[in-house]
Amino acid sequence: MSCLYLLNKRDSVRFISNNIKIHLFLFFLLILSFSTTIYLEQYINKNLPRHHPSEDLKYLPSGKFLKSITLSYDEILADLLWIKALAYFGEHYVGDRTYDWLYHILNITNILDPLFEDPYEFGGIILGHEIGNIEKSMAILNEGIKNVPKNHPRYWYLYFFTGLNYMFFYQDYVKTAYYLEQAAKFPKSPPYLPLLVAKLYTKANKSETAISFLEEIEKSTKSPEMKDNIQRRIKDIKDKKNLKLYGLEEKVDLNLEEGENLKINISPWLINLSLYNIEI
Repeated sequence: MSCLYLLNKRDSVRFISNNIKIHLFLFFLLILSFSTTIYLEQYINKNLPRHHPSEDLKYLPSGKFLKSITLSYDEILADLLWIKALAYFGEHYVGDRTYDWLYHILNITNILDPLFEDPYEFGGIILGHEIGNIEKSMAILNEGIKNVPKNHPRYWYLYFFTGLNYMFFYQDYVKTAYYLEQAAKFPKSPPYLPLLVAKLYTKANKSETAISFLEEIEKSTKSPEMKDNIQRRIKDIKDKKNLKLYGLEEKVDLNLEEGENLKINISPWLINLSLYNIEI
């Protein structure tokens, strides 16, 4: 019996050892292939006529194909492509400001590592506000909402930037308020969000929704200052609603007060809401 046990144990150790050797071999093979690629690229750039670097991206395979051949090193390749995406954006930002292949690189990165939050956030902002491609901006943010773990500290950004797209590009205050409301449910989100959500619902003539939302937030918050702000905002909404009922409708808008210049600093993005007539 003891001999059999020793044989089984020896076989198990040998099996694990062989597995480790195989994975190490594949890892070094991957490193060797990347090193060879870099060497060849340097040689070609030195000895052949120059061409625009973005032409290389025409030959970048699809994310699904790359995922099938990366031998479980898809996250490493995703990191490399993420660096490539940042370099590509930087090169064109100081150059011709055309980004024909940016979405393609980011999309492949997200397919290789769907849990990686940074490319979704970066793509959502740059594709929308820098490039003006709102459809692709919304597509990449929606993929992020589906794929990124909800316990990620920056997960709420995906809802937040989706909401900003609806506000800035579609002037759809109901959808804006909905997405900012989702963002406000996460503990890492900023404390001003609930008040902004209520303001947007009021702007969209959804006073009851605004009041219900604020009442829920009031119950859950532990900050006395936040509770006072919420109670004042609820009273303000109810007063304006009563004025409307009695035909004394007061103009309800989102304009900034005179001299106020409100900025939201969401590292690394700085959004000046005064440009969009938004008041919190």
